[in-house]
Amino acid sequence: MGRRSAGIRTAADLRGKKIATSLNSSAHFYIVKTLRSVGSEAEVTVVGLTPPHMPAALARGDVDAVSIWEPAPERSAAALGPDAVILQGPDYRERFNLNTTATILADPAKRGAITDLLRAIIRTALTASSPSETALQTSARSSPRRSRSGGSWVGRPT
Repeated sequence: MGRRSAGIRTAADLRGKKIATSLNSSAHFYIVKTLRSVGSEAEVTVVGLTPPHMPAALARGDVDAVSIWEPAPERSAAALGPDAVILQGPDYRERFNLNTTATILADPAKRGAITDLLRAIIRTALTASSPSETALQTSARSSPRRSRSGGSWVGRPT
């Protein structure tokens, strides 16, 4: 998320800008990956901020862009209004480990709950991997600002 008034239209426009992120986080990793993809990694100032402080810092002009997880980008967009620009970077995927113990798995009720959870995660991943109207509607229901959910979904069907 960036400020149009700072001259930002694409990720390449971040060169020479101040970008707020939560340091040593997935958001920090992603902005570095995005900057590398446009050859600007060494040419920005990364500012460590906590997510709740980012929308106001962006609106005041203390920073030119933010890289963070929801709901901070939605709040930043609300703070900027038409000055907000949603930037697209390279694909990003996180991997998670789900762990349990033999004792937990030996309990039929707990094993069943874990199995149900894993099946739900797999169904959700399959749905989200090909953005259908159903997936967009599900995303919209969970978004703080429903009108923006589809707009940031790369490859959204028309």
